[in-house]
Amino acid sequence: MLRLAVLVREALVDGDGSLEREIFGSEEPKEIAAQIEDFLGSRFSNSTEALFYRHSVGVVIGVRLGDQGVVLKLHRWRASIERLAAIQRVQRELHAVGIPAPRPLFEPAEFGTGVLTMEELLLGDVADGHDEKIRRVLAQELFQFIVAGQGVEDTSGLAGPALLID
Repeated sequence: MLRLAVLVREALVDGDGSLEREIFGSEEPKEIAAQIEDFLGSRFSNSTEALFYRHSVGVVIGVRLGDQGVVLKLHRWRASIERLAAIQRVQRELHAVGIPAPRPLFEPAEFGTGVLTMEELLLGDVADGHDEKIRRVLAQELFQFIVAGQGVEDTSGLAGPALLID
């Protein structure tokens, strides 16, 4: 996935690479791309194509596996696998009732020095949240999300800290 290495290199122009060193043990784009490719290759037989690479508090990578868009999220080591699994359980329930929550595709797993989650890529349009019509739609959709969330029976694992503290 040469394109992934290019996307990583482009993202690192605006950063110091400390997040990548923390998660991947390297800030070298080809090494980071190789780690992702090895992970995907060991679990999926479909060919992959890199779509995007973003980093902030974690790393988000979009890839196409065959004809399916997939998002990999790499959380720092302080993220709890149990809490991420609980979040995915809620995502699955919300997805099942028609809420546009991405469907988890892979259980949270250790990756490098962090935790990886994988879910389907949901495409949408970019919208201006300052636009009154857009804000109205966002509020309506948030209301639907909250109503659907009230039907989630198993919320175990969601309480408590989002991050592990040493």
